[in-house]
Amino acid sequence: KSSKANQSTQLNQIIRLTHTQVSDQTWIKAMSLLTTNDQEELKKILMILNDDLAMQIEQESTNQDNTNDKLINNIILDYAQFRCDLLNEETKRGMLSNYIDVARLSSELRQWTTKTDLNVFNMLETIRKFKDDLNLAQNQMKNFTSNASCNLLPVVIRPEDLICLLAPEYTTTIEIIFRKFNEIDLFLSCRINKIEPMQLSTIPSNIQTDIGLSSYIYRRDKQIISLFDKQKHIHSLINITSKFVQQLIDICIDPKSHQTLLMKICTSIKELFPIHIGLSFGLLILINSTGIYLEDFKQNIRLLKITTLKDEQNHIKQIEFKLQKLEQDFLKYENDLKTIRQ
Repeated sequence: KSSKANQSTQLNQIIRLTHTQVSDQTWIKAMSLLTTNDQEELKKILMILNDDLAMQIEQESTNQDNTNDKLINNIILDYAQFRCDLLNEETKRGMLSNYIDVARLSSELRQWTTKTDLNVFNMLETIRKFKDDLNLAQNQMKNFTSNASCNLLPVVIRPEDLICLLAPEYTTTIEIIFRKFNEIDLFLSCRINKIEPMQLSTIPSNIQTDIGLSSYIYRRDKQIISLFDKQKHIHSLINITSKFVQQLIDICIDPKSHQTLLMKICTSIKELFPIHIGLSFGLLILINSTGIYLEDFKQNIRLLKITTLKDEQNHIKQIEFKLQKLEQDFLKYENDLKTIRQ
């Protein structure tokens, strides 16, 4: 045991978290370039994030107009996919908005040298493992731009995440919310002096996505049944979500709120904890609403495979019971026949 290397698990987790933050900041940078004419910078960032999107923007570079709508929609959809994957991963790890555990990682890493059992037998192997971890971190950083920023903070829910999770096909809505939330960040860091009001659009694009509520379908032969109706369920839910997000954004934009202590001391949107808490509660309510909407699918519940299989399973059990009874009867009659012959 004394010769076993003492590797810091906290260092591994910190490297993973900082890599996640850099990825997130790189995507945010790409999204913020959508409304600018700097296609060269956008292409450079997309080459890091998604080769297919970089190739698309290369093809569009010959056009005189700005980046076309189809490419913009594709970039927003990829951003939505990234945010969905990110939130799911951090939730599984129990790290979403978890400031306590992130602070614990940093504290335990500082205390590692005083608590770990280092000796002449395991010191070299421990140093080698540390070197491997640091090499991994350096290699990961090479995959990002030189001006990429990162921080040791947990991933938190952004306002546009509510749309990304439920209906990413509403690309225009996602982009407007994203842009306005970034403006709030610029305002808090004193890079702009004023934030204009936000007017949300809830018009979906005609893109097919494999994430969000519209991706939940039931296939039976050639028939496709959606678990959530686009107009009755999804559009209604997006309208509710948009109104909720609008209210949160309006609170941040309202000049009266700028006089509050929180807005005066905040230097970043990452410090707007009431907004993070509000978004978390809002997401819980929206998830509950989707569960209620599933009640409308009950009329098609007979088509669900699990129900069909259960019925078939019960039918097989009935047949097996009848067969068992017939076998018992057969043995009885066979014994009776032997008795008669004797």
